[in-house]
Amino acid sequence: MAGWLYLHFDPEIGNGADLPGGTEWAISDTVYIDPGLSRMGLNMQENRMTFDRFVRACLPDRGQRLMSPSEQQWVVLEAVQRANMDHPLTALATVLSEPGGGVSMIEQVIGELKRSGVSPVRLKRLWEKHEPKYRELAAIYEKYQELLWEGNLWDHEEPYMELMRSFQREPESVSLPGRLVLRHFYELNRLQELLLGQLVTQVEIHVHLIVPKGRERLGRLVKPLIERLTCRGFRIAGEIGSGSGRVRRDSLRHLAEHVFDDDPPVFPHSDGLEVIAAPGMEAEVEMVVARLKQWLLSEKNHLDDAVILTSDREAYAPLLHQKLDEAGIPVRTEERHFLSSHPLLQMIHAVFSARDDGGKKVEELLYSPFLPVSEENGLKCDAWMEAIPKSQTWAEWGKWFLEWIRPLKRVDRWRELIAEKELSWLAAYEMKGWHALYRMTGDRGSNGKAGLERRRFKSPGGMPLSVSGDPIVEGSGKGSTAAGFILAGRRGTDS
Repeated sequence: MAGWLYLHFDPEIGNGADLPGGTEWAISDTVYIDPGLSRMGLNMQENRMTFDRFVRACLPDRGQRLMSPSEQQWVVLEAVQRANMDHPLTALATVLSEPGGGVSMIEQVIGELKRSGVSPVRLKRLWEKHEPKYRELAAIYEKYQELLWEGNLWDHEEPYMELMRSFQREPESVSLPGRLVLRHFYELNRLQELLLGQLVTQVEIHVHLIVPKGRERLGRLVKPLIERLTCRGFRIAGEIGSGSGRVRRDSLRHLAEHVFDDDPPVFPHSDGLEVIAAPGMEAEVEMVVARLKQWLLSEKNHLDDAVILTSDREAYAPLLHQKLDEAGIPVRTEERHFLSSHPLLQMIHAVFSARDDGGKKVEELLYSPFLPVSEENGLKCDAWMEAIPKSQTWAEWGKWFLEWIRPLKRVDRWRELIAEKELSWLAAYEMKGWHALYRMTGDRGSNGKAGLERRRFKSPGGMPLSVSGDPIVEGSGKGSTAAGFILAGRRGTDS
């Protein structure tokens, strides 16, 4: 078999990347490896996986189990205790006495050693004449490895070592594909390098490495990797520039190519894209709001034609809504909530549960602001709960329920909340919930027995505010924004 290296100047590598010199294989005989799940997104396929998962899939099932992070910390702690029982750990005593920090440090060091391909036996021999702290660390590493074998456990690095051992001892037990394609990789750790050096004798391998233009530091890191792989049987198939056609705007392509340059050239044309640079969060939000208002006034655009797309709602939401309010720009979100998640409906559910359980769950209702306990309507909580009938027909239930929830229309409370500017959003949230519930009950004739959870209520407001397909706000203006803002122009444009 043989291995090929492809050096890409464009980070985007399509699924149909050319494989010059490769043998014809069926799709089922080809495995595609991506650096992580974030790159794979929702495109989960049987022949597309991470490097770790591929390695585990090659090994026979002998009952090994991948440890969780908490389990791994306990194994490291046990290894420290066993090593200390054999020979007291004096040099590392200060580090290990720190609450939690010492064990985490040892765990990180062991992971780095294993990813470098250094076994406990080799490390013990290498550090035999070094300072005591190194010898103690080697002893802990040795005990850690013994515990993995005793418990038939895996950390993320162990399957790599197990697969390389299986190649030498029982190659017939290893399950391999006909072709292996690595895509979107900026680097490989030492274990992955060593494994590829063994796999290339059995499998046709294509490695796509990203070497973006202008990234000299990254290039200096990738160059030694390329040299080591060529020494292990790989050859360079070619250098591939940016010709994928995925970036539609010339300005975005220019930005991607020169963003890391020390002296980047200025893009000579304007295609509607504007990059706003600001010294901080507040300045960023102010500039975006100012640019939006300028766009609305000077070009006489309609508010419905503007959208702010965001990616981090919690960080930016309060500040963005404050600045939009100060600028006189109304906000509407495309958020939808299940009515069953509204606290009003949850309180009603708790009332029915408390009655059915003989009052055992009444304590859950004591702090609910929705209970009808105001003196002006003369209604008490216990009387309101006792009014629930034992049995009714569906039509009778609907008619009764419509009257039963009328006291929950707390108009006076809503007025008090609206009077407080900071709580006006809460008034809108409660009003939306009550009116949605009332409308749903009133429409029972046309909707039959449609469950409450099938109804949703909409957030109040004016301008659409959305975040990459995800909801923004909790039913009001308490929404979100982002580390980066995109002001979309006319509807239907590439924005």
